Amino acid sequence: MIVSGRISVNTVIRTLVFWTVLTLVASVALVLVFETGITSLLLIVVGLSLALSYSLGPLQLSFRGFGEVAMAFMVSFLTPAVSFYVMSGEFDQLVVLVTAPIVFQMLGLMMVVEHPDREADFAAGKKNLVVRLGAGKSWMIGVLMLVLGGVSAFVGGALGLPSETAAISGAILLVEASVFWALGRGTESKSKTFWSTAISCGFYVLVIVSIALTIPY
Repeated sequence: MIVSGRISVNTVIRTLVFWTVLTLVASVALVLVFETGITSLLLIVVGLSLALSYSLGPLQLSFRGFGEVAMAFMVSFLTPAVSFYVMSGEFDQLVVLVTAPIVFQMLGLMMVVEHPDREADFAAGKKNLVVRLGAGKSWMIGVLMLVLGGVSAFVGGALGLPSETAAISGAILLVEASVFWALGRGTESKSKTFWSTAISCGFYVLVIVSIALTIPY
């Protein structure tokens, strides 16, 4: 969008500043109004720092091969962990057991959504994992992450994750791995790019919904 001129750099910067300030104001409000404690503010600041460091200097994590791990940690672990802490005032082993499958799933999703942009990323010097590993290896790594996500759900069931949650989320992730293994064998096309991105996002939402509907409150 920026390269094509449809959005100016200044517009992006102004939008970034607006949402960053709004996030900080809302975070302080949580502490002062709802008395969630300083820990919640520190965790949100960590998440915000990771989000900004994904593309911005000096870290530029997405340019150094660490962006996928940072994104998976931030979105799939830190966000629900902060929400759990804000509502309960404590951390629990259940947070780790619930989020482990979706952390692996997010890593797999990143391998898929970065796939069609690998040439542009390479030209821009963005050395993410897809650029570093190449199209074939990165796709298989993505499938492996989905398998590990399914396995982590079943292991979680043995460690305290509710059996229904473990069984359903684990099964969905293994089905997703099978789908993307099959898609990876197809030839490159715009149709493959569209459907792989749409399906990966759909599966991500499906796993989260399945966990939300089966986890005890």
